[in-house]
Amino acid sequence: MKGRGPTRGKGTDDIVSAAGKISLEISKKLGRAIGNQQALLASECGYIVRYFAPLCYKRWIDIPYEEKNKLYDRVLAKFKLDLTVEHVHKCVNDTLARRYRDYRCRLKEKYFNGKTLDDAMKNCPTDIKQVDWDWLCQYWSTP
Repeated sequence: MKGRGPTRGKGTDDIVSAAGKISLEISKKLGRAIGNQQALLASECGYIVRYFAPLCYKRWIDIPYEEKNKLYDRVLAKFKLDLTVEHVHKCVNDTLARRYRDYRCRLKEKYFNGKTLDDAMKNCPTDIKQVDWDWLCQYWSTP
């Protein structure tokens, strides 16, 4: 049975188009978004990572700040958040980092594991640049 597939940010776009940026409360104690719209942040971060994050870094922490800023700007385009507040910045960063790790894990499971390096490199997912895919395949094949 086929699942729903990954979110494409359409629901968030519709809300922003109709009502403006989405207000979110980030709990300092919990370190995450709370309230009715909390799931939208995680979904939107997943969309941003899948379509805009550079994949040719070993870990999220290795991505240069300038690159991360582009991703933060995409989050800020849809959510009323103040990233100068430490716990808010940490929440957004941690959410993007988790989505980055999860996305790469799913890519590896679906397109790399159980294949030779050559076969995996020839089987680049359609939404990923070949140069990024080649880098990932080389990275995953290195002990």
